[in-house]
Amino acid sequence: TEKSGVENLKREGHADSIFFVGNSMIDSLKSMINSENFKKSKFCNDNNILFTCHRPSNVDCSKNLQKILDVCGFINKKIVWPLHPRTEKNIKKFGLWDKFTSVSNLELISPLNYCDFVKMMSTSKLVITDSGGVQEETTYLKVPCLTIRENTERPVTITDGSNRLVSYNQLVDNTNSILQKYEKSAALPVLWDGNAGKRISDKILLYLNNEITI
Repeated sequence: TEKSGVENLKREGHADSIFFVGNSMIDSLKSMINSENFKKSKFCNDNNILFTCHRPSNVDCSKNLQKILDVCGFINKKIVWPLHPRTEKNIKKFGLWDKFTSVSNLELISPLNYCDFVKMMSTSKLVITDSGGVQEETTYLKVPCLTIRENTERPVTITDGSNRLVSYNQLVDNTNSILQKYEKSAALPVLWDGNAGKRISDKILLYLNNEITI
């Protein structure tokens, strides 16, 4: 899906069997954006912040959920947060529900289907997340993304795209920086063009016709 992945696999000693084809998830995203359902979706984030958080490292610990709560309160912009079931369960489990619902700029909503979620992303000023897929989707959509993680398996979203890795302590400053100097990334990673599926099927056909070996 990206050049760094190709290089990693080549180091395993199978260079002749590695083919750089692009990102098939972008095929699905591009297809969704061009669909009638996407055009008809009424979910619009009106240039606000979209927040998603579900990883155990962030939501299975009351201390970290409290940090996220504090950050939301310090951000001077409306935040829309579609709650993952795991996240909602833990917020209630740790007795933080009333605190989360009392944050004036934070709107907690039910999970969205893929089409409506993509529409929300595409109309957001900024996305804050710990999701892997969202890092890629925001890069394609050219929407700034702050990822609450120490590392990412999608480095091209940082080197080429609109993504940054941040800690809890860095969230407010990075958010304010983006809100004050809003610029969408102009670069897309190589071969993120919606044709990865065709390149994959072409390689499979070549293999089945004994024109390439793996």
